[in-house]
Amino acid sequence: MLPTIAFPRRADNVETVFKAVALAVNGAGHRKVAAQVGVPETTVRGWLRRARANAEIIRANATVSMCALDPLAPRINPTGTLLGDMLEAVGLATMAWEALLGQRPPVVPRLEVSALLTGGELLMPNPAGFAYWPIP
Repeated sequence: MLPTIAFPRRADNVETVFKAVALAVNGAGHRKVAAQVGVPETTVRGWLRRARANAEIIRANATVSMCALDPLAPRINPTGTLLGDMLEAVGLATMAWEALLGQRPPVVPRLEVSALLTGGELLMPNPAGFAYWPIP
């Protein structure tokens, strides 16, 4: 089991990482993002490079997850960037997870569910690749 509070081999929590990625999607550079999330610039630059490298596989897996969890899920509209599309797909997969389960447990924040749905691979050097989830 992966802990959901942090990504594997990363000290910072998922909230900080997702906030950094969201700021980058909105046009902020790594220096500005680092200042806003309170993390060294080199760390944020590494996160954003890894997230961009893994964005397409995470987006594809999140889309499959969303459709498996909710066959009537809404269409995912493109945002214009790989990171934006990935965040949109992960967000909709998270909402599908919550809809299937009725309500997420209050002790598990939404971003931790999102990290779980990515398999913790957002910042991994070699993501597992395209995987159908959930496996029957």
